Amino acid sequence: MLGRDAPAPPLSMEGDEALFRGVFDAAAIGMALLAADGRWLRVNRAFCDLVGRSETELLDLTLQDITHPEDLSADSQRFQRLVGGDVASHTVEKRYVRKDGGIVWAEVAHSVIADSVGAPAAILAIATDITERKRVEDALRESEARYERSAANAPGLVFQYVLRLDGAFECTFVSEGARDLCGLSPEEIRRDPLAVVNLIRPEDRPGFDISIAASAASLMPWQWEGRVVLRSGQERWLQAASRPERRPDGTVLWDGLIMDVTEQRNLQDQLRQAQRMEAVGRLAGGVAHDFNNLLTAILSNAELVLGELPDGPVRRDVELIRQTAERAAGLTRQLLAFSRKQVVEPRLMDVNATVRETQRLLQRTLGPGITLETDLGEIGAILADPGQLEQVLLNLAVNARDAMPDGGTLTIRTRNRDVDYDLARRHRGLRPAAYVAIVVQDTGVGMDALTQARIFEPFFTTKALGQGTGLGLSTVYGIVKQWGGYIAVESAPGQGAVFTLYLPKKHGTAAPVRQPASKALPGGSETVLVVEDEPAVRNSVRRILARQGYSVLEATNGAEAIRILLAPERPIDLVLTDLMMPEMTGRELIAWLRGRPGAPRILVMSGYDERSAMRGEPLPEGAPFLEKPFTVEGLLRAIRLALGLELTR
Repeated sequence: MLGRDAPAPPLSMEGDEALFRGVFDAAAIGMALLAADGRWLRVNRAFCDLVGRSETELLDLTLQDITHPEDLSADSQRFQRLVGGDVASHTVEKRYVRKDGGIVWAEVAHSVIADSVGAPAAILAIATDITERKRVEDALRESEARYERSAANAPGLVFQYVLRLDGAFECTFVSEGARDLCGLSPEEIRRDPLAVVNLIRPEDRPGFDISIAASAASLMPWQWEGRVVLRSGQERWLQAASRPERRPDGTVLWDGLIMDVTEQRNLQDQLRQAQRMEAVGRLAGGVAHDFNNLLTAILSNAELVLGELPDGPVRRDVELIRQTAERAAGLTRQLLAFSRKQVVEPRLMDVNATVRETQRLLQRTLGPGITLETDLGEIGAILADPGQLEQVLLNLAVNARDAMPDGGTLTIRTRNRDVDYDLARRHRGLRPAAYVAIVVQDTGVGMDALTQARIFEPFFTTKALGQGTGLGLSTVYGIVKQWGGYIAVESAPGQGAVFTLYLPKKHGTAAPVRQPASKALPGGSETVLVVEDEPAVRNSVRRILARQGYSVLEATNGAEAIRILLAPERPIDLVLTDLMMPEMTGRELIAWLRGRPGAPRILVMSGYDERSAMRGEPLPEGAPFLEKPFTVEGLLRAIRLALGLELTR
């Protein structure tokens, strides 16, 4: 036995060869010797196990016989470079074909073994089985390919960022959606990870920075919504979300998605605008209702006083009161139209006929510097109030005139228009259906987006103080909505404006345009029951009717009117009733009267009926209507017509 410090005995050549053979055969890694022509000279057991063949079988084969056909050409070229002395060694990944037909991946290191004169005598191959590693790599590549395909098909931009330990972001993946979403290529974003961030509007940037910092510190899910301005100048709303994950090396991985939510934001803005308009409309309608009663009393009493005053300063003062009240009544009607609480008398009507009837009035309104052109197509009928349509056209003409101080052209076109789902989706409130479209286009100064967002608000105006009420377009808006229609606006500064009214098309024949009534001031001797909860209005009506020879009974609501009707002092010829009253409304009273034989005739007076207007209901069928505030002449004419009598005694 040798001592620890005893030198090892030298090995002989035979000993060296025996040691090499022992190491070669016992090695756990595949080893083989190849001749210059690719024949196997010697292989160990590990190599035999790797390629699934015995040593005897391999010695009858060449390297080419067990190399995968797809690797054969490149492998032969590399082998020839070794044999030719071009390189002393190389390492490759290649596939062997086992005896059973299976494929095995191996990492093979080839080295040249030289003879005594330095010429290549053999090639030593050391092969490691990497089949499992290649399977994992293939699975990873397939997973990445699926991820990229999913990212490419996903709406928006899919991203993967890494927050490094130095606080900088590195973009490791970004989908092709970046081109459509923000006008940047994936390559640009990978080169400059903050390329998208730098598009954020300055006022929205602080919120972005704060949200990122908070999420990175807490690793809580991150969400952000804000505006970006693209290189083209287009502005978009983006919504981003990610779930950060801290990796073993301390960096933070951010996988997430960025979506374009511009359309959703626009729809939300339209909804908020509609809700605000509805709230303002309810307020305007309530104010107008009370104001109507006051104006009715003022107008009727002013006319009563005028009938008793001689010409002079006092008469002129009262006349001014009457004229001012009439102007206030006009404003009230516009408020009611905006709030869609006017009581209207809709009927099937021909839009083209109304346009022709009002053309001369519109031209006078526009003045000599503006040309009025019409292009009236073959269209269907609509269900609307003719007087309201005239008001709509007049208000749009006034708006166009003010937008063309230096002159221009106003064009009115009518067309049938079928609205599909795509168009309806772009205009909240417009439903797919068949419409009659009235297009009113001017060549005026146009409007920016901020002005367009407010033009239908009551009292909003771009005119100087005292030059406009701001009720013209709000009236148009209210009337169109009351008809179940929609109004769209297209405009830009310096490019004029286009108002398109979509009015539901109806089947049927339009009624002829009404002729003006006789100017005679009528009276009578019939008995009229006045049902009105406002004392000032009730007293004024009583005085007017009594002066014209009528007998008048009074009730403050529907319930009191029924008590009078059930036990009348004398036969009642006409019930003149308001619609909105406490305890029992005018509608309920009319329904009660309709169910009784020999019931008196009915005349409805109202500025608006809140509940029916909310449901879009017309007046009670067959009931004539007197709109508040009314004049003495208007009241007396309505009484005679409701009684079915001539307008003179």
